[in-house]
Amino acid sequence: MVGERRVDGAASPLGTVVGGSLSRGLDVRLGSAEAVEQAKVGTFVTIQGAGSRYFGIITDLRLDAADQRLASAMADADAALASVLSGTSAYSLATVSLNLTTGVGGEAPQPAKSLPGHFSAVHRASNEDVQAIFGSEDAWHIYIGSPLDMEDTRVCLDLRKFVERSNGVFGKSGTGKSFLTRILLAGILQRGV
Repeated sequence: MVGERRVDGAASPLGTVVGGSLSRGLDVRLGSAEAVEQAKVGTFVTIQGAGSRYFGIITDLRLDAADQRLASAMADADAALASVLSGTSAYSLATVSLNLTTGVGGEAPQPAKSLPGHFSAVHRASNEDVQAIFGSEDAWHIYIGSPLDMEDTRVCLDLRKFVERSNGVFGKSGTGKSFLTRILLAGILQRGV
């Protein structure tokens, strides 16, 4: 499965960085047909640069073509021709918003203020990657849930940092705002923060 851990422990890449900017996000060319269907908006990803490791989130997915005339010419294409052109002349792109960066030595995460180079590999973030950013459950970190389509990943919140600022829980109707608020308040009361 693309983006999952292989037998040797390394993750197979979802794709590679082909362009973008810090303000509008990185363009990541997805590597295969499986990666196209498995990459979902909201998925956490990591990007290994030359001297830094970047942590981001997929914010958009789109289909593109090297030649825009290809779309109209392919309306009645057979499966064999579509297979040949898929991934070369016609390809998929993901937009990744960079959030944080860490140094190679495992320094504390900092806001991303630089970019990884062209052709840097993009991987789906593992549970260990998410724990390096959000922390793991302990006396001050509470488990608040898992991202969509990443059920094996546990996101924790540092309650000490959370209560230092004014906070609010916002979202659409039926998205779990009341449920999340109860988890947060119970954690604050239980741990005496």
